[in-house]
Amino acid sequence: MAKLVPLLQTINARITGVSTSGDFAYADIGLDQMVPLNVFGGDMIRAANVVAHLLLGGEQILLMDELENGLHHAAVDSFLRVLLTLSHARGIQVFSTTHSLGVLESLLNVLGEEAFSEHRSVVRCITLQRNREGRVCPYPYDYPQFEHCVRNGIEIR
Repeated sequence: MAKLVPLLQTINARITGVSTSGDFAYADIGLDQMVPLNVFGGDMIRAANVVAHLLLGGEQILLMDELENGLHHAAVDSFLRVLLTLSHARGIQVFSTTHSLGVLESLLNVLGEEAFSEHRSVVRCITLQRNREGRVCPYPYDYPQFEHCVRNGIEIR
């Protein structure tokens, strides 16, 4: 649990501790009593769930459909930082989908930070499109291509 707290603090700075009781998780935000994690909304529950699995699970692959679902738009950058940090440290490959240009812009912002520049060589954006024969084909974009598309409004979602 101790490793979980600083990661959740990047999403909500008021959290100073986390505890569980049965199937329930509680956060310490400096009140007289710990607060059920579900009070913070779907974004915190989902983020805590993903972060806990990355920390404690033995998975080598994480599949996330619509990464932004349940996350407040202001928390996306923080969540991406945590996701990149943990997946790199634990050797977990992350596959995530999105239809959100905001998520792609957030990923570009985070990868633009010096602390995350090393991730540019391993992050890939892949769009799926039908070819002339009607088959769905993947079209991968490395970081320079991804950056160019996002900065110039080229549709890759």
